[in-house]
Amino acid sequence: MNDARDTIAAGNPATEIWELTALAASQDQPVLLALIANPSTPTEALRIVARSPRVGVRKALLASGRCPLVDCIAEDRLAYEGVDIGIFVDERSRRSICRQLIGTAHRAETELLFSDPSFRILDCLRTLHSLFTIHGGKKRDRKLNRHDYLRFLTDFNARGGDKDVLDLPFITLLTGIRLLGQEGLVRVMTADIPARAVHSLRLLEAVVGRDESNREPQLFQRWASRHTDWPQRIHDYLDRKYKRLAQKRRNRPPRALFQARLAEEIRQFNRDEGSRGARIHLPRSERELEALGATMANCVGSKHNIDDAVAGRHLILHVHPPAARRRGATCQFSAGGELLQARGFANEPADPELIACAQRAMDRLRASVAFSEFEDHREGP
Repeated sequence: MNDARDTIAAGNPATEIWELTALAASQDQPVLLALIANPSTPTEALRIVARSPRVGVRKALLASGRCPLVDCIAEDRLAYEGVDIGIFVDERSRRSICRQLIGTAHRAETELLFSDPSFRILDCLRTLHSLFTIHGGKKRDRKLNRHDYLRFLTDFNARGGDKDVLDLPFITLLTGIRLLGQEGLVRVMTADIPARAVHSLRLLEAVVGRDESNREPQLFQRWASRHTDWPQRIHDYLDRKYKRLAQKRRNRPPRALFQARLAEEIRQFNRDEGSRGARIHLPRSERELEALGATMANCVGSKHNIDDAVAGRHLILHVHPPAARRRGATCQFSAGGELLQARGFANEPADPELIACAQRAMDRLRASVAFSEFEDHREGP
């Protein structure tokens, strides 16, 4: 009965302000919802209500007319950020809200922030802060290059840029600004529909940014200098190059891993240890390592690991029960034979018995003549 009376009092515009404020501390959801719907509820009482852990109460408050600058669809992001939604109650200044969320409130920042009802743009703004801290920074380390940052946002907004284009990894944006320049990056972001613009920048990172020989950057700059409308044509240009490079990779014979020369020792180990219920799989080519990574849902088949295995900087052994490779453990050893890490399916902790089997195999390898090549390779130039 008390809860029912509190709910009626909370929703009655004639209830005294002190009583409405006291009811804001209630844990009963109907009472809090009635307070939100009551136009007489004072601001301070609603700010107390905003601290409620109940998602339904928070969403109802943001959807009410007392929070005109934010929508209830932003509640998930605000909760994730740990933002006190009480700052939105009866607040009508966008700049004040922007300053409380990111610390600054330039007109370009405010315009971009409130272009996204979900407020997920907060992640993009933080990425841009990092980008302009690294790119073009002044004499002090770790200091935001605020001049270029605000110039970028102003230009982006003036060209009608879509917020979805900014939802890119930091390294993709950094590659874009280094290869295209600040103005060129904005032109690419705004010259096409958002999905194609995002794809263009990802292709730029994959095709041009990762070329350590510097050949692709030179070819790209030469191509861009010959076309005044290159921002509109960049997607098709990079897409063609990416497909050609992918075709070359498919046609290229797989590289042999340095550890392939240990295959006979592993076969002998499996014959000797067959009765113990575990087998050792030794990947011998990059395709076998890629397949192992796909089977085990981990990063063992990534380009970085493949390059290390090709060069002999580490060894990969996969130990598993017979005919059950996915239930096994992938073990990475240094070139000297020390265990670096062991992972099960999807990076789960590996079975200690399987790790012990892999360690026995490595002990056998270290005693073999073939393993001396790893030692010579490690100590060589």
